[in-house]
Amino acid sequence: MRICTNHPQETIKNVCIANHQCKRFLCQKCFNSHGVGDLNKLKIEDFNKIIQNQFEVFKQQARSQQKERQKNEIKEFIKETKNKLARIEKEISQQIEMIDKEEQYYFDLITSNSPIVNYLDQNINSLIEIIRKKLENWILYKNGLKTTQKKTQLKGLKRYCAKLQETQFSAMYTKNMEMNYVQDGEILRFDAIEDYNNKPQIMKNLQQIKHLNWHGSFNLNYKKQGMWYPTWKGVKLDAGGSYSNGLKQENWKELVQNYWEKAEVFQQGNYQNNQKNAVWQIIRNNKPIHESTYSENGIKIGRGFELHDNYHEYFFIYLKQRELSYFKWRIQTGEKNWQNGILCQRKKNYAVECTMIKEQSVVNGKNCIIIF
Repeated sequence: MRICTNHPQETIKNVCIANHQCKRFLCQKCFNSHGVGDLNKLKIEDFNKIIQNQFEVFKQQARSQQKERQKNEIKEFIKETKNKLARIEKEISQQIEMIDKEEQYYFDLITSNSPIVNYLDQNINSLIEIIRKKLENWILYKNGLKTTQKKTQLKGLKRYCAKLQETQFSAMYTKNMEMNYVQDGEILRFDAIEDYNNKPQIMKNLQQIKHLNWHGSFNLNYKKQGMWYPTWKGVKLDAGGSYSNGLKQENWKELVQNYWEKAEVFQQGNYQNNQKNAVWQIIRNNKPIHESTYSENGIKIGRGFELHDNYHEYFFIYLKQRELSYFKWRIQTGEKNWQNGILCQRKKNYAVECTMIKEQSVVNGKNCIIIF
């Protein structure tokens, strides 16, 4: 209960709402002597009711505006989704139309009874390409395209801080014999399809999609031939090797599966008819950090190591086939489970020890993992 400053024996019971400067809160004596009309003087209870009513009106307006914003956002999302689906449908229709035109062209060319001398230059070139097995390769490519064109939505990896995180994008074949990588309506990359002998390999690492390119030649059978090397952001990498009729041969220095700026790691060794052979090393900072041995049939022999899919310069894991050991680390949050005898960590946030200590360990009778 508030006391009037002018009349200490009186309590505040009224409020002045007139458009002038005053102390606003009035006792009954101040109320009677206050020089304003009755419309500008309210009892405390009435004043509270008016304020509460105004608050309710404001809250209703705010809720209504919020609902309207949400409706507009949903409408915009639906509109954007429809546009994306329409673009995808149009692209697929163009692919099918391109296939039909190519099929009709080859059919007309092969079934024509015209003398060779009457053929146009384009038709002569097409016949030469048929001799070089391009038609056969085109049929294989076309059949592969028809079986994969419905599987355009893919999961891949994108950079997030120092790690790679899962994301979604689309890969699709175009009428110009290209593979396009698209995310949120933006074309990230397009590659000309030159190898008709094999199903095109779809890249799933968005850092590689944006920055990695391979350079080399094809032979008359459209198979990779001779030296091939990679570039990253246009800069040649110290990696690559030799192909013979589409098969990897001799010494190769390969990029690890999810190579990127925070995971500049390579594997180096020999190929024999596209199969790994003898000793292969994992190389980081120009130094071998582990090695594995392969038989003549490309089968790993004895102890071997594999990089974790999400390796980067602050964190990497190796899995060994026997007597697995691990380096200490500490993890702030995470889930643990066992799969096939391997301790799996789903990391949400982590901090690695500055000084690593290597030790042998068996948890619940199962081998653990090496963690640096």
